[in-house]
Amino acid sequence: MRNLKPRQTEAERALLVEHDPLTGLPNRRLLAKELARAMTAAAAGGRRIAVVALDLDDFARINDAYGHAEGDRAIRIIAERLTGCVRSGDIVARVGGDEFVVVFGDLASSGSAARAVQRMRAALAEHVVIGSTAVGFEASFGISCFPDDGGSAEQLIGFADLAMYRAKRTRRGEFAYFAPALHDAAVERLRLEHELGEAIQNGELVVHYQPIVDARTNRIGGVEALVRWAHPTDGLKAADTFIPLAQETGLIVPLGEFVLREAIGAVAQLHRSGFPELRLAVNVSPRQLHDAAFPTSVLGALAQAGLRTDRLDLEITEAFLTSDAEWAAAQLRELRRLGVRIALDDFGTGSSALNFLGRFPLQILKLDRSFVAEIERSELSRTVAGAITGLARRLGMRTTAAGVETAAARRILGELGCDAFQGSYFAPPMCLEELRDAVAADRLAAAS
Repeated sequence: MRNLKPRQTEAERALLVEHDPLTGLPNRRLLAKELARAMTAAAAGGRRIAVVALDLDDFARINDAYGHAEGDRAIRIIAERLTGCVRSGDIVARVGGDEFVVVFGDLASSGSAARAVQRMRAALAEHVVIGSTAVGFEASFGISCFPDDGGSAEQLIGFADLAMYRAKRTRRGEFAYFAPALHDAAVERLRLEHELGEAIQNGELVVHYQPIVDARTNRIGGVEALVRWAHPTDGLKAADTFIPLAQETGLIVPLGEFVLREAIGAVAQLHRSGFPELRLAVNVSPRQLHDAAFPTSVLGALAQAGLRTDRLDLEITEAFLTSDAEWAAAQLRELRRLGVRIALDDFGTGSSALNFLGRFPLQILKLDRSFVAEIERSELSRTVAGAITGLARRLGMRTTAAGVETAAARRILGELGCDAFQGSYFAPPMCLEELRDAVAADRLAAAS
């Protein structure tokens, strides 16, 4: 009898090691062991297995709205519903906060896995009262199959994860099958992430500048700073090839700080060279703006370079305004207090863009390129662009049209009341030396 309690304690310890304490489901460790056994049996019997990874969409809102106790209750409900969708011998595991993996054995085809996913989606969607609200749950699913996709448990789980993240990015709330291209893309992404981190440290990033032309004078009134990557083997890479990766990984913070300081220093040089009226526009990411120290950092960069605060425009996106409206308003008010102007980029495409005008201290609306690209052919684009410029004027704001490619587009936008233009019709992005020559030629033309 004296040895019973130690054995019981050891059994409880083993249970905790291999099971999720909240739901009692297998954890990732036990999942891998059970899946390996199922694969061995399936190989011997010529059967198929499907591994389904699922991640709940927007589950954080439950914790934010009702607290972690209600969030834990929701997770237990979800675990029960998933368990109710499987057969004896299948596996349901919780592998993360709101991530689960379900293993279906002995399937006739990959189509059977899709039907199983539909059952799980329907079960999760059934409403339950959480806090004071009846809610249903949505999830994104990824499917990998044995023996088609991998020969080890960890491979199949990882491949299902890759497919799930693809579904979350491209068709949220749906499912995607694993394909070898997903693995190749993941490897390539990891390589680029490593190289981008090194590029920031090794000084491979460069800043180019695209002139912004004043509609009234037709002269260069400012420039937008645009980052490029001078890749040692791939050559000069445009921002859209690496900025999304930087935003997802957090590298956008050191990258953005480099661009801000580099551009401020460059324009300060041009001011000292005889062009003190030149303004600078710099894009800043939500991650940068969520840092409480960001206004201080901006002020420090301006002071170090000797550039006046009222010469700087910071271009922000709707994503920052919608992420935390109260914080965004406070942060933008502080930047305005310093004298910096705030521009809302890509205006007119967001679901609630008009709501921003009265809630946030904005001075410039930058028309989305989609309007500008269609301005010559589409009456709707002209109507929308005209409405935006008119509204901005009544609110005391300025408008800038980006992506102006033709003389006709410039004429139409000018007639609609745009205050400034930017695009290849006027000048492409250029290095600092080219910009200096362009500004000097522009001033010479104005004087002649």
